[in-house]
Amino acid sequence: MLQILRHSVGSMVIKVLFGLLVLSFAAWGIGDIFNPTSPSQAVASAGDTEISQQDFLQAMRTQESQLRARGMDVEQLKQMGLADQVLAGLVNRALYEAEANELGLAATDKIVSRIIRNNPAFQNSSGEFDRARYEVALANQGFRPQYYESVLRRDVVVSTLVGTVNGGVEVPGTIAKDIYTWQKETRDAVIARLPINPAADVGTPSDEQVQAFYDEHKERFRAPEYRKITYVGISPEKLAQTVEIDEARIKEAYDQRKNEFTAPEKRKVLQMLLPDEETAKKAADELSKGRDFVEVGKELADMTENDMDLGTVSKAELPDEAVADAAFALKKGAFSEPQEGFFGWFIVTTPEIKAESIRPLADVADQLKNDLAKEEATNLAYELSNDMDDKIAGGATIEEAANALNLTVDVFDGIDRSGKDKDGKTVSNLPKTAAFFKFAFDTDEGLDSLMQDDGHDGFFILRVDSVTQSRIKDLAEVRANVVDLWQQDARRKATQEKAAAIVEKVNSGTSLKDAVAEFNLDVQTVDAITRSGENPSGSAVPAPLVADLFKIDTGKAAQALAGDSFAIASLTKVNVPEVTDESLDMVKTNLANGMANDLVVQFNAALRNKHSVSVNRPLVDSLLQN
Repeated sequence: MLQILRHSVGSMVIKVLFGLLVLSFAAWGIGDIFNPTSPSQAVASAGDTEISQQDFLQAMRTQESQLRARGMDVEQLKQMGLADQVLAGLVNRALYEAEANELGLAATDKIVSRIIRNNPAFQNSSGEFDRARYEVALANQGFRPQYYESVLRRDVVVSTLVGTVNGGVEVPGTIAKDIYTWQKETRDAVIARLPINPAADVGTPSDEQVQAFYDEHKERFRAPEYRKITYVGISPEKLAQTVEIDEARIKEAYDQRKNEFTAPEKRKVLQMLLPDEETAKKAADELSKGRDFVEVGKELADMTENDMDLGTVSKAELPDEAVADAAFALKKGAFSEPQEGFFGWFIVTTPEIKAESIRPLADVADQLKNDLAKEEATNLAYELSNDMDDKIAGGATIEEAANALNLTVDVFDGIDRSGKDKDGKTVSNLPKTAAFFKFAFDTDEGLDSLMQDDGHDGFFILRVDSVTQSRIKDLAEVRANVVDLWQQDARRKATQEKAAAIVEKVNSGTSLKDAVAEFNLDVQTVDAITRSGENPSGSAVPAPLVADLFKIDTGKAAQALAGDSFAIASLTKVNVPEVTDESLDMVKTNLANGMANDLVVQFNAALRNKHSVSVNRPLVDSLLQN
């Protein structure tokens, strides 16, 4: 096992893994990493391996930062269950670590050192490891080498263990060739569309035909269950319209929330990190002669402009307090005196400054007014819900309690589970959520429900007055609808028979163009149709027709329903792809990766059976709320 570990250090998997690891530091904060007072209680565990609160919060920050950079907001992150996904990933990692510990698998100092030294991010222009460059790269992200190396050590072990499971998967060339040919084969065809005439005279069905159609399709004429509901809703949105907010309260809220409307001063900061005081003073002397900051940094600190660029940041975003104080004390374009900071001697300059800006009260007054009204209305809704509960508990009916509190009572004579009335119209004045209608249809007839939270800071209570059970409507009620559907079906069948006759002609040797001539149809050429229906012309080819085109021989035809017409296609050519060594290698790689992933999934399942997994859900929830 250790021999495998030594060999795997140089693999592409490891290189990519740690390249990503370095990049991911940019999204992590430093605040909790070295906090000795962090609680020791674990978020989860797999076997003897625990997932600390620190690990969980760091992983959450990383994923949140990356996803928010792609435009996702906090609410979207909650909806996608980001916390559960992050926790699942950490549990999987802990399982691998638990297994590695049991096997005695470990990454030696020599292995970790080799990985760091071979990383191009830590090498100078000559391709040699540069200790100063290494420390600068980590320092710019707010990390110490010791922490990075501890993370690296764990990742080497996990990656090596996984590599022993999915490494060495190979796919035979003959299988890869067959799969590539199947995937990349395309087909050329000519296609015509025979429309279903909605006005075609198909006659009026006899009573026997109407009865037969009704009997065969009875479920199409089923009426849903309807309920008569008495309902009282307490909505903060409606209550907010009655709340008056004076100017003094708006001004007070503005003063209290001024930070929300303040964009702090930001500066573009370049930091030259120098090895010692003597070099730092030499750099300052060169800068005082008017030399360019970046040029001096390249010469004396062996740093590129990208290495020096800390971005355009606020003072609070700089991890080193000494750097922050120095940078934000400078005038634009000036440079600081040499100073010793958390990561060594440095000089900073600020070539760009964005002054602090505050949105005036006039710009945010309406927002503040609405927020205050909603806040007051939310409190009022809660108080009214309690008052309503108290009155009903005292023996009042829903109507009596609502009238005493000036609340509106709505009676809906019949609504179905989708919120529609007996005419098929959507009922207004009800919560538009599936949960509400499920609750309404789970409540027993004749009973008042308990006061319910509507999920939007409001409340409601209801009573089911009567229930009309779901039933299949009598033929007499739906006869006109049955006749209409029978006629639609007859038109479809008649058109399908014509399409089938055209297919038969083509299969007998007639060209599609000649076969559809009597219907005056356009014939479209569609080349290079893939198995998914895509083609260079962008023509929409029905999926059933595509499937048939890949089954029939050249010169033959097929047909399929396509909306309000039948599409008829004749296959004109089969395009067999050229199989190159490059394409074959690509297929082999993709197949091998898929098989390797399957092996890892199975391995993970086996580890879950071997090492017990536990999650401290209350702790996770509390961390997410902080």
